[in-house]
Amino acid sequence: MAAPDIRQRLAELGLIVKTTQPAAFAAATQADQAYWGNVIKEQYPAGLKRD
Repeated sequence: MAAPDIRQRLAELGLIVKTTQPAAFAAATQADQAYWGNVIKEQYPAGLKRD
């Protein structure tokens, strides 16, 4: 995400670009997965089904 043109386009779309180390990204991803997994389990105790 170091390319200025890509950063500019993402900013125009309302996104904020943050760079980080791979380990920090992995930790954040795992935390998000745990959080949202629990939210889904609470909201849909019977599980989600594909249409």
